[in-house]
Amino acid sequence: MHESHLQCEELIRNLEAGIFRWSLDSNSQVLFANPAFNRMLGYSDQNISHVRLKDIFKDTEEFDRLMTKISSEGRVRNEWIKIKKGDGQVIECSLNAVLAKAKDSGNLVVDGVVEDITEHKKAREGLLQAKIAAEEANSAKSMFLANMSHEVRTPMNAVIGMLDLTLDMDLTQEQRDNLMTAKEAADNLLNLLNDILDISRVESGKIKLEAIEFNLWQVIDSITKGLSVLAHKKNIKLVSRVKPNVPRLVVGDSTRLRQIIINLVNNAIKFTHEGQVEIIVDAAFALDDEVILTFSISDTGIGIPKDKQATIFDVFTQADASITRRYGGTGLGLAICKKLVEMMDGHIRIESEEGTGSTFIFSIRLKAKPDTGMPMSSAHKENEFFQRPEVSSKGLRILNILLAEDNPLNQKIAVKLLEKRGWLVTTVENGQQAVDQVAQKKFDLVLMDVQMPVLDGLQATRMIREREKISKEHIPVVAMTARAMAEDEKKCLDAGMDAYISKPIDAQKFYGTIEGVVGLPKESA
Repeated sequence: MHESHLQCEELIRNLEAGIFRWSLDSNSQVLFANPAFNRMLGYSDQNISHVRLKDIFKDTEEFDRLMTKISSEGRVRNEWIKIKKGDGQVIECSLNAVLAKAKDSGNLVVDGVVEDITEHKKAREGLLQAKIAAEEANSAKSMFLANMSHEVRTPMNAVIGMLDLTLDMDLTQEQRDNLMTAKEAADNLLNLLNDILDISRVESGKIKLEAIEFNLWQVIDSITKGLSVLAHKKNIKLVSRVKPNVPRLVVGDSTRLRQIIINLVNNAIKFTHEGQVEIIVDAAFALDDEVILTFSISDTGIGIPKDKQATIFDVFTQADASITRRYGGTGLGLAICKKLVEMMDGHIRIESEEGTGSTFIFSIRLKAKPDTGMPMSSAHKENEFFQRPEVSSKGLRILNILLAEDNPLNQKIAVKLLEKRGWLVTTVENGQQAVDQVAQKKFDLVLMDVQMPVLDGLQATRMIREREKISKEHIPVVAMTARAMAEDEKKCLDAGMDAYISKPIDAQKFYGTIEGVVGLPKESA
C-alpha cells in the first residue's frame, strides 16, 4: 500500500499537466500543487502556497461562474480559461476540476488538472485563418473563372454566330471548307472552356447532383442517336445495348450521367479509325430500391499502354504527348468523368491493350422505381446514322420580340437569327430601356441579356414582374447571357425569367427555347 502511494506521488510529480488541490473556504489557499503547475504559473513551491485561487484568474467573473458551476454540478470539464502567471503574463488553459472532501479535515476542496493550451490555440487560430484564406482564394478563383467565362463567351458568340450565318449563304466549296474549319476550331475552344469550368466547379464543390426521375433507356437511345452522326463521319458503327435487367425509370442526375457517357463515347470515336464503338448497360440490385448500374464503353481504337493507364484519369494528363498533337484535347475530360462518377458513389476503371482498343467501365448507385424493369421491344439497338430535319419557318406566326443587348456584335447576330424566322425585332441597350419599352408596347417575348449598364437584366426582369402584378398579364422573358455557371441560371429563374440561353448561341436551341416559351408548334421538315 505504501509502495503504491509512493508510485502515485511520483507519477503526479512527473506529469506535464498541472495538478492542484485548492481549499473552497474564503481564503481559497493552495493545499497542493505539483511541479508542473508551479512551472506553468511561474511560482516556486514556497510562493504558491500564498496564492489564492481567485487571484490567478484574469477575469473575476469567470472565476465566480466556475465556482458556482462546481458547487452546483460538482465538476467542470474542458473549460477554456485565462490564467495570470506570477509575472503578469496571461496564458490560455484548459481546466477540468471536481468538488471533493478532504479526508484529513473533512473540508470541501477543488481538485483539478490544468493544461497550457496557448500554443495549441494559436495553432488552431492559424489553421482557422488558413481555412478562411483558402476559402477566400477559392471564392476568388470561382469569381475569376465566372468573369473569364463571360468575357470569353461574349466574343465567341460573335465568332460562332457569324460563322453559322455565313454558312447559310451561297458559298464556293473552298469558302465553305474554310469556314467549316474555323467553325470546328471555335467549337473546340468552347468545349475547352466548358471543361475548365466543369473541373473547377467539381473541385470546389460547386456542382450539386440532382435527384430527379428519368428514363434511363431513353437517355441511352438519345445519346446513341446523337453521336451516331459523328461515328458515321468516320465510317464506324455506334452500337448501344441495354440489358433486360436494367430498370427503365431511375432517380438521379440525368444531365451529369449523360455528360459522362457522351465524354467517354466521344473519346472512343476520336481514337477509333475502323470497327465500332459499343455502349453496354447492365444492372445489379442492392438493398431496397437501389440499383448498381454498370456502363461499359468499348472501342476498337488505338488503345492505351499499360504503363500509362494509372494516370489517365489525372487532370491535364493524356496517355502520350503525341496524342495531344495528333488528336487535340487537354486531358480534362476523363478527370471530369472520374470526379462525377465518384460523386455518384461509384468508381471508374479502364481495360485496354495498345493497338486493339479500350473499354472504360464505370458503376454508379441510383434508386430504381418499383414499377420498372419492363423490357423494350428490343434489348439490342443499333443506330448507325441519325440526321435531324432542316429548320423551316413556314407557317409560323410572326412574333414581336424585344431584344435587350448592349454588345453591338451580339445584338447584330441575334437580330439576324430572329429575322431569319420572319420575326419582328426591337432592340434596346440596357435594362431600363427594356422596362420602358415593355410598358409602352406589347411584345410576345423579351430576350434579356443579364450584364448590362444602367439596369441589369435581373433587375429589369424583377421590375417587369412587379408591374405585371397590376396589369395581370405575363410576358415571357428569356435570359440570354455569357454567364454559363449553374448558379447563374438559378439567379435568372429566381428573378422571374422563364428560360435561360447561354452564349455562344446554338441556333437550334435558341429557336427551340423561344418556341417552347411562347408556345409555338415545333417545326417539321
